[in-house]
Amino acid sequence: MKFILMTNPTLNNNVLEELLKSGLKPEALVTSMPFFVRKTNFIKLFLKKIMFLSAYLLNKDKVEIKFQPYFLAKKNNIPIYNSHYVNSEKFAQQIRDMDIDYVFTFGFKILKENIINAPKKGCINFHPAYLPFNRGATPSKWVIANNQTETGITFHYINKGIDKGDIIEQYRVPISGYETSEILDNNLFSLGAVLLVKLIYKIKNNVTIDRLPNVIENGSYEPPFKKENRIVSERNTLAEIKKTVSASVDGYNGASYNFNNKKFRIINCVEIPEMNTRNVFPFLTPNKNMVIKTSDNKQLLLITKKDINE
Repeated sequence: MKFILMTNPTLNNNVLEELLKSGLKPEALVTSMPFFVRKTNFIKLFLKKIMFLSAYLLNKDKVEIKFQPYFLAKKNNIPIYNSHYVNSEKFAQQIRDMDIDYVFTFGFKILKENIINAPKKGCINFHPAYLPFNRGATPSKWVIANNQTETGITFHYINKGIDKGDIIEQYRVPISGYETSEILDNNLFSLGAVLLVKLIYKIKNNVTIDRLPNVIENGSYEPPFKKENRIVSERNTLAEIKKTVSASVDGYNGASYNFNNKKFRIINCVEIPEMNTRNVFPFLTPNKNMVIKTSDNKQLLLITKKDINE
């Protein structure tokens, strides 16, 4: 069976590593390039390559972790294609020329119809939620924000709709209530990589793959989790702020709090006993954390990381 893997680097995306450990080598990898420049600009491309090589020489381990799929494919002589051009007709023809059976997407963007129809047997997507619930690009954030008690992992065929294709396999994953969206994503992606290996071996060994209907009318769709979904203030209750902070924390962002015309990134929050203080709420502590009173009259310490650049 010949397949292509499409995946973009995230903090803990080890899917290609899991495939290779299990003896499954894709015919090609489609992923983000570390020195990509969208427009044809040779000076800009040259400068970006110099900057990337400098960063690589100064902090090789960090760069290789950030772009793990790219470097792993290089090391194992797997052809690499730029994810920014994946939906072109030229690449659709390359898939047909390579005689590809399946395309597997894992933390990837939406494919156009010409790519969906290019492999002989279809495109299969990993979705870190229990379809038809939590369709969309950032399901873990909404699982936490909505205070759900469970989520899941789903492998499904790709069609023209967003997460609407027939379901192949899925697994329920309980939520403890203490996860951030980052922790939840790490768990789901790590487990999903192992389960993708098992699914590919089932397909290779002609195990019957059922197609279960994905009844989207019975599920839910959430839009991307945007900046406005991350904002907390004294107008929120304690529970609302805790949910927003937990849903917003990931490797690059956090919840945001506006104070004196500055936006602070909030990476955690702690309810504290009522303090006898002359300070007027809200106020900054000496180490630049924030103390506020919530709308339900609770005192809350907002642990900040740094100002968000406007």
